[in-house]
Amino acid sequence: MRLPEAATEGHLVVREFPGGFRVTGESWVPASPVITARYRTSRRNKLIFTWEHQQFGETRESVVAIRLAGDFGKTNVHVKHLGTGSREEYEWHSFFWRQSLSRLSGLFQKTA
Repeated sequence: MRLPEAATEGHLVVREFPGGFRVTGESWVPASPVITARYRTSRRNKLIFTWEHQQFGETRESVVAIRLAGDFGKTNVHVKHLGTGSREEYEWHSFFWRQSLSRLSGLFQKTA
């Protein structure tokens, strides 16, 4: 994952708890959760969870759906994030998902 305001290779801490996970970054003070997610659906090729990002004033939950399509040779990751509030929040999450998925894709690129 890559948070928009983090340094290029900033460290994130992801901790799982029963029914979900929290994402925190080393530069936030105090070390309170930045993002809290709670699973709604968890299957082999589909994951749906609520997403609460505490940076944007009034905290509200949005919903993230991730679907994997394909096989082991080539898998496409489809992400839908619904219910973001303000334009600023939408842009932050859009950047977050693009950068995070780009980073994930880079991990699987074959090196020459």
